[in-house]
Amino acid sequence: MTLVLYLVTLVLAIALTLSTDHWLSVVWALGAWMLVGISIVRLFIIQHDCAHCSLFPGRRLNRVIGTLLGVLCLTPHAYWRRTHLAHHRTSGNLDSRGMGDIHTMTVAEYQALSVKHKLFYRLYRNPWVIILLGPIWQFVIHFRLPWIAPAGSRERASIYLTNTFLVTLLLAAFQFESGIKFVIGYLVAMQVAGSIGLVLFYVQHQFESAYWRPRSEWSRKEAALCGSSHLVLPRCLEWLVAGINLHHVHHLVPWVPNYRLRQFMLHHCLDQTSIRLLPCEIPSCFRLHLYSETSQQMVPLKATHDIPGPPAPGRGGTWLNR
Repeated sequence: MTLVLYLVTLVLAIALTLSTDHWLSVVWALGAWMLVGISIVRLFIIQHDCAHCSLFPGRRLNRVIGTLLGVLCLTPHAYWRRTHLAHHRTSGNLDSRGMGDIHTMTVAEYQALSVKHKLFYRLYRNPWVIILLGPIWQFVIHFRLPWIAPAGSRERASIYLTNTFLVTLLLAAFQFESGIKFVIGYLVAMQVAGSIGLVLFYVQHQFESAYWRPRSEWSRKEAALCGSSHLVLPRCLEWLVAGINLHHVHHLVPWVPNYRLRQFMLHHCLDQTSIRLLPCEIPSCFRLHLYSETSQQMVPLKATHDIPGPPAPGRGGTWLNR
């Protein structure tokens, strides 16, 4: 069903792109490419399920399907899988930040930064930078760099595979007169998909009562239920995002496929104990940038009056079994 949605919107977008002879047809074409982007969001989350080996029986089939879907999303599946599973094993752990997540500093760490590094962190956490530049950096630039993965690894091979697809697509497109229009259209689709994806990922872990604890106090179950939000969406939108809005359930039982998350949540009454967010509360999440170890809450950048915390924790940590 998802592939049908993707192919239908893609064919519609290409057809409208080929007939862009006046400004109104350009508007229709851009609208169609935005629909392609929305379908890519669901494709991406399904390849995300493959990363957890939750969609099909057997690791091999999950990896094959995940790799193919990742190529359509310009995402090297094996590399993304490694960083995402690290995110699951360390989410909410103050001593194991920096892998597959949005970098979050404590108030004390921010206070200790130089003026230059404070400015960089402000830009990094700016919502317009995240929403507008984030997709370009992540999907168009960062995922194209082979050296982000170890040489000879499966992760680097997945980057080469995705890059080969992208180069082949570009060469094929430029064989036609309207090739540049197609390339621009697909970039628009990826921008839309990436922006939606980054907003979803941001609010799933960046809210006022977000769970962050040092390794000695960290609990995987509490990190899932208290550090992952339940974004309340209409059922049609929940289908479009493949249930990823039920993020607390997903972090608690990542081996449950997306189409069973709601059933699991209701059966175990996890909807009553979740950190519920409404769509209208999303902007308020983007105003939170630092974690206060004193109040154990996310706070705005202006809240630098907090009592200094311990020295900046290192990275690493134990990889936990699911």
